[in-house]
Amino acid sequence: MKRIYRFLLHFYPARFREEFASAMERQFQDEYRDSGGGAGFWLRAFADLAASIPGQILRELRSDATYAVHVYCRRPLVTALALTALALAIGATTGVFSVLNAVLLRSLPFREPERVVQVNKSPVDTGAGRAKFYDWRDHNPLLEQVAGFSVNEMNLALARDSARVKVAETSANFFATLGVEQQFGRGFAKDEDVEGRGAVAVLSHALWQEAFGSNPRALGSTLRLNGAPLTVIGVAPPGFDYPDKTSVWTPTIFDLGRLPKGGAFFWQTIGRIRKGLSFRQANAMLRTEEARLRPASAKKAAPPGFRPVEGESASLKSLRDQLAGPVRDASLVLMGIVLFVLLIACANVAHLLLSRVSERRQELTIRAAMGATRARLAQHSSIPCWIGACWRSRRG
Repeated sequence: MKRIYRFLLHFYPARFREEFASAMERQFQDEYRDSGGGAGFWLRAFADLAASIPGQILRELRSDATYAVHVYCRRPLVTALALTALALAIGATTGVFSVLNAVLLRSLPFREPERVVQVNKSPVDTGAGRAKFYDWRDHNPLLEQVAGFSVNEMNLALARDSARVKVAETSANFFATLGVEQQFGRGFAKDEDVEGRGAVAVLSHALWQEAFGSNPRALGSTLRLNGAPLTVIGVAPPGFDYPDKTSVWTPTIFDLGRLPKGGAFFWQTIGRIRKGLSFRQANAMLRTEEARLRPASAKKAAPPGFRPVEGESASLKSLRDQLAGPVRDASLVLMGIVLFVLLIACANVAHLLLSRVSERRQELTIRAAMGATRARLAQHSSIPCWIGACWRSRRG
């Protein structure tokens, strides 16, 4: 029991232990002997330690901070230089890391996002119909779920307002493929992407708040996209705006006449790799399958050593890498640069601190001769000094 209590005493500051540890141990032994060491005794002992330890730590920090203020007020230029270097380096590192976290580290708002990929050169990319697309999906050995979409800007007309928004025309299994559940209402039903049936829409959370004032009665209301009426059946969860900051989703990718539009538009395909397959394995199997299914005439027409450029053959690409694009490499390089700047700032501050400690060599020698421990000397000459300088600058 004495060893346990002695261990708990180490949470007190060193100076307090030097003065009172022996007396507290004797008092603990006497009270333990008188009470028999029951549960009530330990509860009182822990309560006393929990109440007194924070107060003693704060008292010592206040003492060190007060002393640090007096010391560093004599060297205001050194203190200002160190704080400025640290502030600039930490600020730059924090800003760049925020960008890196949003682009590369933060998890995508999908179910198992590491398995979601973009498929190049799928049937939907070439404008194939619904039957061919779903036949390719059902007989695909690599992807357990596949969905198609196309993004366009359209005019949104509500009862009292209108706006220009991005609309994603998708297949019916778009939300199921990504593993996204609607916050309100429902997603698309299985056959709602059949031609002539896709007169429904899902709103983004931001559009729902802006256009309907977060009113749940928005479900069942009618909106018009380029003049075509659609019924609102759901609201997407907050933060979900894939692809390309979409505001409205509608299952009309195979029904080109449902929403009037002009100009060029492109189809894209996403899928979810089957469990047990790695990204490299799935990509290799896709290329093998494509080579097997390629017509013999195409093989004969290709000259020896010909390798199709990217985009001419089917391939899989991680959706995270696709969303990051060229920003990925630039963000990593920039993060490395600012980390190097942070290390330089820390080295400069350490050098300044070491020079200040060298000036106080005689003082520290006297403190050591009077019994101060190494931990106490390090605490008194480094961390509390900077805390005190910051505290002084804030009060000033």
